[in-house]
Amino acid sequence: MGFERLLDVVLPSTCSLCGKPPSMLCEACLGSLNLTCHRVERFGMLGFAATEFDAQVSKLVSAFKEHSRRALAGKFAAAIAGPAFNDYLHELGFAGQGQPLLLVGAPSSAKSLRKRGYLPAHELARALERRLKATLGYSTHVRALEGLSVVRSARDQAGLPANERASNLTQSMVASATLKGQRVLLVDDIVTTGSTMVEAQRALAEIGAVVVGFVVFSETLLKSSARS
Repeated sequence: MGFERLLDVVLPSTCSLCGKPPSMLCEACLGSLNLTCHRVERFGMLGFAATEFDAQVSKLVSAFKEHSRRALAGKFAAAIAGPAFNDYLHELGFAGQGQPLLLVGAPSSAKSLRKRGYLPAHELARALERRLKATLGYSTHVRALEGLSVVRSARDQAGLPANERASNLTQSMVASATLKGQRVLLVDDIVTTGSTMVEAQRALAEIGAVVVGFVVFSETLLKSSARS
């Protein structure tokens, strides 16, 4: 029995979409999601997303981040970690052996951490680590690490237009020196303009780490075809 399925049995809940027991995301609602695993690109970085952002995804992400439904991280990871994601990892040079695959979640501000009591992106990274080991044979070669921290307060990205998001986050993160020389795959729940990924990439490059790509549960499609 998988870890997330075990949680459903031991700690039964109600579906975040339809409200029915016993799971935080029932099979019917999971099946209704528009899971279109696909490649994503932001500022020259190649990423991977399980779905495109819509009303259902918005409700799920809100439940995950703002209503303490941490077990949804496992559902998101399951949606991501299929054959298409495995192909993406192989393209990046990870084949389940050799150099470790380091999954580093986007950081949260101190204010958000105090409010939630956990780091959503790191929860997703940990769930993805479990999923990769269980289903895609990555064994001990994949690890989820807390390697990024927020050091400068920034306004909420959700309330900003695309042309202000990058400047809002500039110089807002630092990376752990323990990641020096490592190849990193960034993890987050949603990517919109990609400004968070760009700032994370800058912080990691500053200590000598290399961001090879990013993975998210959902991509918000930009109105501009330029995707900036």
